[in-house]
Amino acid sequence: MREPPLFTGTPFYKGSIQKILDNACRDAEKYVTNNIDGVLIENMNDVPYVQAKHLGPETTAVMSLVCGEVRRLVPSSIPCGVQVLAGGNKEAVAVAHASGLQFIRAEGYVFSHVADEGFTDSSAGELLRYRRHLGADNVLVFTDIKKKHSAHAITSDVSLEETARAAEFFCSDGVIITGSATGDPANPSQLTGWYHSLIQQTCWYHSLIQQTCWYHSLIQLTLLNYSVATKKVCSVPVLIGSGVTAANLSDYLQANAVIVGTHFKHNGQ
Repeated sequence: MREPPLFTGTPFYKGSIQKILDNACRDAEKYVTNNIDGVLIENMNDVPYVQAKHLGPETTAVMSLVCGEVRRLVPSSIPCGVQVLAGGNKEAVAVAHASGLQFIRAEGYVFSHVADEGFTDSSAGELLRYRRHLGADNVLVFTDIKKKHSAHAITSDVSLEETARAAEFFCSDGVIITGSATGDPANPSQLTGWYHSLIQQTCWYHSLIQQTCWYHSLIQLTLLNYSVATKKVCSVPVLIGSGVTAANLSDYLQANAVIVGTHFKHNGQ
């Protein structure tokens, strides 16, 4: 995953779009040099996040510029994707379509939840209609389920497996399972029984922060159990969206892809 510096319009923007482009291209070159299987670009540094309805056009504009530059730099054999935080799924489809990207990462696809930026409702119906409206059906939509940094009390009677099944029913191209926060490992047992589908070129990656506290092994064990259960109920690809490290990668070999970001960095760089 590539996380450009703060975007224009955000509270801590430093006033240099060129620096954003330079940093994004520098990191993309490093990933290509080290034989990464895919590139995911997201505006992770644009804190505090706002809901999609409050995103300004400047976010979509700068993200399109960054994604276009990265796409031109990265060989066409390497798939590229985008996520627009928070919940900017339509914006992500538009950016991907304009920039020649192959996929997006979407949150709030099925069911509702409460995230740190507020209430997020399901978006699948509106999103896929918008994708068709743009003529962007070639842009795959990978969707977080029971996403991190969120409270799911409103759907406490809906299991992860049922959520995965609902995402598939609503035409998701693949589901992403995570821990409870960036860096928390997903449960490998959630994977068992899932159909290993067609994504042959890709190994997407997301941010992680190596856990040093005493409950790390407990979190990993719990997520392992979830992974086993979820993989039994869906035929779409499953991606691991947080907490993957060199030390625990073997736990996720049944996944179709893993998303890794911070683990590739040193002191945030």
